[in-house]
Amino acid sequence: MAVETKYKKCHVVSFGRNVDINYKYRIVDENNQLMELERQDKVKDLGVWFDERLTFKEHINEKSIKHTCCWVSLKETLDISLSLRLYYCIRVWSGHTWTIAA
Repeated sequence: MAVETKYKKCHVVSFGRNVDINYKYRIVDENNQLMELERQDKVKDLGVWFDERLTFKEHINEKSIKHTCCWVSLKETLDISLSLRLYYCIRVWSGHTWTIAA
């Protein structure tokens, strides 16, 4: 039983200090042809964005935008006292500073 590889979905991201970014990674496709893998500076795996320096900036930005949108939707439907308590909890639990657009 052969393992089927989706070579079009395969990419290369290198993590580390002494990485040769000029090295070409290749994979054999279904026609037994060598295909060069595309190098990327970030990749999303299991819902988490990884970049070359492992800063997670892309992941944090994406989650902040998503939670801000959710917050705005909640804020419009809840009364002011509950909204303020939820806002405080979100700020404390997230550990990430962001502002809410009115």
